[in-house]
Amino acid sequence: MGKFGISQKKRCWLEGPMATPIGKGHRSLSLTLRKELGLYDNVRPCYSLLGYKTRYDDVNLVTIRENTKGEYSGLEHQCCREVAKKYPKIAYEEVIIDN
Repeated sequence: MGKFGISQKKRCWLEGPMATPIGKGHRSLSLTLRKELGLYDNVRPCYSLLGYKTRYDDVNLVTIRENTKGEYSGLEHQCCREVAKKYPKIAYEEVIIDN
C-alpha cells in the first residue's frame, strides 16, 4: 500500500501546519508529502478572524499554488515589485514570500 498506507488507498489527505527542523540534511515534510503523493496543488485559505483589529475587514480568499512545475518555479526568486509591474490591474502594497 506504500509509505502512506490508508491515505493512499482512500486518495485523500488532510494536513495541518508543520515545521521543518533547521539545519542541513532536513527536508520539509510538506514537500516530501507533495512529491511522494504527486499532489497537484496547495490550497491556502485566508480569512479575517473575529475580534482582531486588521487593516481590512471581512477578508475571505483562497490561494491555489500549483505544484507540478518542480519544487519551485523560480518566480519567488524575482523581485516582487518587478513582477507586480506586469499586472497593473492588481493592487500591490508588499509581498513577503516565505518558502
